[in-house]
Amino acid sequence: MSLILYQRPDKHSPAWNKASREEQMNAQKSWLSTSLPVRAGPRSRAIHYCAPQREKNAGEYLDPDLKEAYLKAFEDLVETNSDAVEWRTSVLERRGRAMFLKDTYDLPNPLAYARRELAHLHDSDISGHILLSFRDAREVLSKGWGERHRVAGTIAPLGYMIIYQPRNMEELEIFLGILKASISYGKSNGKVTAK
Repeated sequence: MSLILYQRPDKHSPAWNKASREEQMNAQKSWLSTSLPVRAGPRSRAIHYCAPQREKNAGEYLDPDLKEAYLKAFEDLVETNSDAVEWRTSVLERRGRAMFLKDTYDLPNPLAYARRELAHLHDSDISGHILLSFRDAREVLSKGWGERHRVAGTIAPLGYMIIYQPRNMEELEIFLGILKASISYGKSNGKVTAK
């Protein structure tokens, strides 16, 4: 599962040495409001190639009510946090909407890769990609809620993950908590100050 990568960001994270001490500390902090439970059921997996990366079981039945509820909850999350995030076209997918950190916030070093893109969900299966702190990425991976993107730790930040699609309404709430952690991490450098 490559959890050890998260213990040595100096070896496995591009631009680690360019990050300020505060950015390094924030990247190693958890922004989740609570620790995640171990995900029940068989472990999901991403398909074996990195672009486009999707969940392996994306062709399986997806409850349309669950999909609608998840997309609505994501919409509400962005609206509730509109002081910090906004919708833009994904720079990583090159289409579709994504949640971006607003320009009024200082950009944490790892977010430079994605030009402020924090997360997006895939229309096909509602799996998604997200940028998390290293500690939160490790938690998501170890508890079965997602996995490290195949280019994370090379050309992408080590905290760049695929998160799986929720299987039920209870899991939807957990995925929203993961999305909230991404917002908190994105805001960790604070607002831009006048110079």
